Amino acid sequence: MTNADALKVKGVSQTVMIDTFTPPWGFQPLGGVAVIANNTWSAFQGRKKLNISWDDGRTPATIPQNSKKNCRRTARKPGKVVAKKGNVDNIFAAVQRQWKQKYYLPHLAHATMEPLVATAEF
Repeated sequence: MTNADALKVKGVSQTVMIDTFTPPWGFQPLGGVAVIANNTWSAFQGRKKLNISWDDGRTPATIPQNSKKNCRRTARKPGKVVAKKGNVDNIFAAVQRQWKQKYYLPHLAHATMEPLVATAEF
């Protein structure tokens, strides 16, 4: 990583390398670079000036295009039957009209779906 250009941006005081996680994963940071600045605009401008070569590490499945392929492949595998009531194959055979559709949604951070419930006291 070259950070000399980022440090030339007015308001940027430093860049900090954040190490990647080590097992067990838990809630550890994924790693990256933090641009420390005295305001948001300076931090964003400093980030644009970073010259970074990213390494995807040992988990290429986390790359979006590979992740989508893995999700589709996994979704086509038979699932584990937890309970069986009736015969769905017979029901579908008896129906005169059927519609089939496949949808794909990317993985979403669960935290953004929950209401904010943290309280901090200073």
